[in-house]
Amino acid sequence: MQNRMNQLKNFGMRYSFWNSVFNTGFATVQSVQTNNSKAVFYLQIKNSGFPTILTAQLNSTVDPNVDYTNRTTDWVGGLLSLRQLVEYTDSNGDGMYNPSNDTALQVVNLSSLTWALGYQSITSTSGSSGYNITLTANYKGATFEVIAQVYNTGVTLSNGIPVSPSEVKVDFIFNNFPWNSTSSRLALISAFGGVSGSKQVTRTDSETYAVAYNNAFAYFTWSSTATVDGNSVNVVAFQNNTNALHLVELNYPHGTDISHDPIIGVGSGTLQDVPSLAPSTSTSAASSALPGLYFMVATAVVVLGAAAMTLLARKRMVEPKLQF
Repeated sequence: MQNRMNQLKNFGMRYSFWNSVFNTGFATVQSVQTNNSKAVFYLQIKNSGFPTILTAQLNSTVDPNVDYTNRTTDWVGGLLSLRQLVEYTDSNGDGMYNPSNDTALQVVNLSSLTWALGYQSITSTSGSSGYNITLTANYKGATFEVIAQVYNTGVTLSNGIPVSPSEVKVDFIFNNFPWNSTSSRLALISAFGGVSGSKQVTRTDSETYAVAYNNAFAYFTWSSTATVDGNSVNVVAFQNNTNALHLVELNYPHGTDISHDPIIGVGSGTLQDVPSLAPSTSTSAASSALPGLYFMVATAVVVLGAAAMTLLARKRMVEPKLQF
């Protein structure tokens, strides 16, 4: 844990630029690292269609002793798409929703809900600045909320979770779900796709999915426990690769107030450097990315590249701007 905190501190202290744009349908946050190796982090949260959280990072390295036009670039993007909430009867007692074995009592298509997008500036207890971006929807008297927190330096949250400047701390909160049964369970069906060029590799363990290429990686990791009505409970996760996407199903027990706190992030290094991934996890060739992910990440990379190249040319920082 101490080594992890030192890495976050050393990485985060090099960030000093923030630029945020909030428009109808999406919010973006961008930060740029300030040394010869420019690492540009990009976050986009979208409330139209399926709620999505996109993270991307572009690393542009130059050798000032040779030529500022001589640079190498690595980039990566990861997209989490929230698809459905399924109330189900767990017929075989394995804690997971399996359509072939279990009975779905109701399915909430999250793209059919009206999601309100909001934000506020926040400051951590250590003085780091950042943003709290929220997606909120109502359904039959229930409130569903997705909260994303980003900071401009590495921080440790009040619950002891360390978060780096290239990570998004996410909270899934489900209040007063309109259950049809007192003994049913709830499954959150999501999809995570990663894009980082060709010849990418993926790694999976019980609490993480990651994709990497060259010297950059994207990942989705979640806690093995959630809070249900004030009690800590186990989260049963199920993952499944298909030709189009990587499904991540998070399963929760019956309750009135359910909250769970995953992290979505990007970083520099190899898959061995991904938080929460055990060294023994196997690697494999990646499947096709989430539909639409290539276009979204390509757009993000264009933005990242423009920011990085502008800063490299100016050799100075740009004042942060905030718009809504």
